Amino acid sequence: MFTSIQNLLKGIFGDFQTTFIWLFVIGILISGLLVWLGGEENAPKFKKSLVICIVGLMVFLLASPIVSYVDSYL
Repeated sequence: MFTSIQNLLKGIFGDFQTTFIWLFVIGILISGLLVWLGGEENAPKFKKSLVICIVGLMVFLLASPIVSYVDSYL
């Protein structure tokens, strides 16, 4: 019983992780294109969104190793 629940949770969170990685990558691509092709008046907004997407992706990718590191020392 517990193995089926464990497999279900692994499936849900594995898909969750890949979905958010793709969302951040798509956000980075769209923001980069809008900085490159957009007008000068909107470029600061798109640059800010580009930085937010990059930071969000880094935080999302580093969350699991950080939690594992802290968990091993507590």
